[in-house]
Amino acid sequence: MELQNSEIQDFQNRILELYHEQGRQMPWREDTSPYSIFLSELMLQQTQVARVKEYYEKFLKLYPDFRSLAEAPLPELLSNWKGLGYNRRAKFMREAARMLCRDYAGRLPADPDELRKLPGIGPNTAGSISAFAFNLPVVFIETNIRRVMIHEFFQEQDGGAAGPPGNTYGLKEPASGFAESHPGSDNKVHDREIMPVIEQTLFRENPRVWYWALMDFGVELKRKQGNANRRSAHYTRQSPFEGSLRQLRSGILHFLNENGPTLQEGIISHVSTHLGTYGHGRERIESSLRELEREGFIICEDHDGGYRIAD
Repeated sequence: MELQNSEIQDFQNRILELYHEQGRQMPWREDTSPYSIFLSELMLQQTQVARVKEYYEKFLKLYPDFRSLAEAPLPELLSNWKGLGYNRRAKFMREAARMLCRDYAGRLPADPDELRKLPGIGPNTAGSISAFAFNLPVVFIETNIRRVMIHEFFQEQDGGAAGPPGNTYGLKEPASGFAESHPGSDNKVHDREIMPVIEQTLFRENPRVWYWALMDFGVELKRKQGNANRRSAHYTRQSPFEGSLRQLRSGILHFLNENGPTLQEGIISHVSTHLGTYGHGRERIESSLRELEREGFIICEDHDGGYRIAD
């Protein structure tokens, strides 16, 4: 898809105008230092903004820089992380901080390729950090950006309606160059189709503000028109936490964190008592213990078969 310069400029003007009128206020938009952006972007992975706000300020006070984060004991870190979910992120954050202190003199690199070398940072998180911390004109995608692009430039592509017809939140008619038919999963919109449009429409004079504006626009689109991401080839619904392996793993970690070293039988007894209604049988619990040990979350004390949180 090749857009006309006039279409690009019109799109940019509308998005930026709305942002300057109604943009969201967030602490990591006020402090765009590399560490603050690193912290917020990893917290925002698969977690709602409102919940992240609660933890972001606390973590900045407890761990104000990469050095203090790198030196944080894992039990303490997991305890402070409790409630954010996806505990791997807390462990990855500490591992990344240690790598930065060891290999980068405690400084976050601006290059997305360098950022991707850090644990827990994939291409899109690397792109968002480069844009928000260093204001670089990189191309990345996340759920709200995807929603805007599908709504604006892929309205006639098959895959189901995104919401009621017509544009809201200041939208005019979609650009004339939007896609009509493309190959993909059930002819839905693939990110490989969207990425070139993101690159074409990128406001290179201020990528940081541009991406903030796109994300805010995507949030408002969902609120007023439904979720255009249902037409994405990558769309999935998050599985319920209750009864999931995530719940089981989290329960084991928090039990060990609060009770200290515990024999396997004690862990199984606790989980069976408190989470047994979710079908977490012995085999599933033992498998989760082995998995957590492989990932470096817990350590098995060979002399007595007890488990504890890793240091």
